[in-house]
Amino acid sequence: MINMARKNSNFLLFLIFTFALLYSFAVLNRWVFTDLGFLSYGRLWQLNISYTDFGFFRRGLMGTLLTESRINTLFSNEYISALFIHIISIFIMTSLIAYYCYKKNINDFLFVLGIALSPALIIHQGYNTGNLDIFILIISIINIFFVRNFIIFSLLLFIGILIHELFIFTLPAQFFAFYICNESNKFKILNVATIVPIITTLSAIVIILSFGKLDISEEDFKSIMQTKLPNAFMMHILWSGYYEVSTSAGLNLFSSIQYHFSHFKDGRFIFILPSLFYVGIFTVFTTVSINFKSYPINVPSFSIDVINISPAPRSSISFAHSTISL
Repeated sequence: MINMARKNSNFLLFLIFTFALLYSFAVLNRWVFTDLGFLSYGRLWQLNISYTDFGFFRRGLMGTLLTESRINTLFSNEYISALFIHIISIFIMTSLIAYYCYKKNINDFLFVLGIALSPALIIHQGYNTGNLDIFILIISIINIFFVRNFIIFSLLLFIGILIHELFIFTLPAQFFAFYICNESNKFKILNVATIVPIITTLSAIVIILSFGKLDISEEDFKSIMQTKLPNAFMMHILWSGYYEVSTSAGLNLFSSIQYHFSHFKDGRFIFILPSLFYVGIFTVFTTVSINFKSYPINVPSFSIDVINISPAPRSSISFAHSTISL
């Protein structure tokens, strides 16, 4: 009976995530219905730019991997190649989340439904094209849900930062999951498992800040990108990616932080207060729960309680019993 219930729960889990996956694919292939056609995908340069063409620069790792493996040239049209890469990426991300729910036996219908059909997760990735967010999300999910080895954890942190420097904003969640939510890893300052990830992260940030800017003229850059993106050539102002790779990471991070802090000036931050309150309460609850499991309260056993409660026999009574027995 229990096995049958588990099978039904797993089948429902499969149906929910399959529906979310297909829904995301439908949103991704909006080019079929819109007048923009393939242009609705957005920018393509980040999937086709490579270290072999320009040397090291920020946001170039994913394009280099796709170029060297020739995955981004499987189709003659670069837009179709980008759609194919995005489909595979969404499938991988959905499979990771579904497998984690299956592995942890998460069978709460409403909870799973909320995760799978959240407009900010699987379905959103069908709409969120023309950037590297899907790859950042995949690496974050792997580190948070599955990685328990600090070497693999550090390597994925390094890769994520080289893919896109905004990966840095996912670091608090990843470190929290690795050291706080994982009972096998305890955060200790003087510990190899703590020092290596921190040094790796800082090294990647320093590399991006120091060597991430590409020093090349716009004309030369666009002439090379034109050969890689013939169908996207001059179709919109950001088609080549020159602005992104020719400016420093520090300037981009500063602009992003300045933009977000501007919300506090005009009062728009009020709308995120309920979410921050929820995240704070959930974080405190999770931390307390994990600490309680890791360091449970010492409860005396029943035998100890009996010994403490039951009065010890008096010496006179014991002597009387021994006399009678004689």
